[in-house]
Amino acid sequence: MRKKVAGIVACLSACGILLAACGDVNVTENTIELKKDGKITEYTIEDFSQSYYDAEELNTYIQNTVDTYRESHEGSVRITRAEVQEQKAYLTMKYDSAATYSDFSRRDCFWGTVAEAQAAGYDLDMDYIQVSREEAAGSSSVSEGRIQSVIPFQDVQTDEEMKVFLIKESVSVIVPGTIQYVSADGTKVTGTNTVSVSTDEEAADDNQMICVLYK
Repeated sequence: MRKKVAGIVACLSACGILLAACGDVNVTENTIELKKDGKITEYTIEDFSQSYYDAEELNTYIQNTVDTYRESHEGSVRITRAEVQEQKAYLTMKYDSAATYSDFSRRDCFWGTVAEAQAAGYDLDMDYIQVSREEAAGSSSVSEGRIQSVIPFQDVQTDEEMKVFLIKESVSVIVPGTIQYVSADGTKVTGTNTVSVSTDEEAADDNQMICVLYK
């Protein structure tokens, strides 16, 4: 049975339970790590301090949700960590593609080339900020979030090596390359391959998403 889930975090939050994630990389906040082949690892980290939170119930719910999805999407989603430590809940989920992440969690995202994004109907016509050469080389200005002036999409220089990651979710993003451009609104570059994203997830235009261009 094909089933779109409103997201494990969203479902549990609605029940008064918040999740958090940690795992393959050292993260301190909710993070999406994009792999070179387009696979996604999601790390969630939230408070789990209330006495009525039940770790066993949490783990059972997560596993049942994933098992149900995998009945018709074999190998598409798996849990690599789901535990509670020191009043924090840690969840690490792995997805075989951005499309699977979107389908399972019902949170919009896309990975591919500029041409593939446009062919899929995504609107890339927005203002961008080009990350300077110094920032791309790893200068301190990257970690401080200082980036260059706003430019329109028609001035964005793309090539066959350029990849696009689109997302509509407030989260930290790690890409497998060097960031070249980011959407002007809702982003803060925090490293050569990391950006903090802040979006209006309730906005009506589903195709207007935060864009990260890297290679």
